Amino acid sequence: MGILPTTIPQQAESPLITFSFTDVAEGTGIQTFFLANTKEDTTTSYLLTGNEIYSNDQIETVSLAIDTSSFTKFGDFDFDTSVLNLPRNIRGTLSSNLFWSIQKATGFVCQGYIILKLRKWDGTTETEVTSVQSETVTSTQAGVEQISAVQVLVSDTHFKKGDTIRLTVEVWAKNTDPSNQGTIKFGNDPQNRIDDISEGSKSTVYMPFRIDS
Repeated sequence: MGILPTTIPQQAESPLITFSFTDVAEGTGIQTFFLANTKEDTTTSYLLTGNEIYSNDQIETVSLAIDTSSFTKFGDFDFDTSVLNLPRNIRGTLSSNLFWSIQKATGFVCQGYIILKLRKWDGTTETEVTSVQSETVTSTQAGVEQISAVQVLVSDTHFKKGDTIRLTVEVWAKNTDPSNQGTIKFGNDPQNRIDDISEGSKSTVYMPFRIDS
């Protein structure tokens, strides 16, 4: 007669994934991310993080070339999550609030907008998933502050273990001033410290993840 084992191996539990809230209609779990940056020695890194850390810099400043008659991209920032330890699927409505401003010399017109691009980064190749553009803001005075609210529908997109979720912030503008550059600034501080943008600096992304039943 065989000898029965004295211990019975237990099945490993599935890792617990927590969400900020759920969207019952879409069947998604929404996870909140913040734009942030760190600085090690002279290297600045841009983070898409769920932690409300103090950023090294509350505000990113982009200088605009003088006398540009058409919209031109002046800034491009890649905000990355940490490398995924588990496969994830993004699906549903991605929403974002972005704090930004246009500053210029009085007497000239400056216009600008922000484009957010959701991308997949595997360490070698960047794959664009979707994008959304904010409204165009016109400044005819010394400066205009804006809190943009945008959303875009993301089709079911698989991110494998080892991938990174990337949100690219592009700054587009045109500036009719022939002698002064002007600037566009946007907030990237999860602690919402007030700097050059009096409305705040806590730019936020609400990412929809598929919930598998």
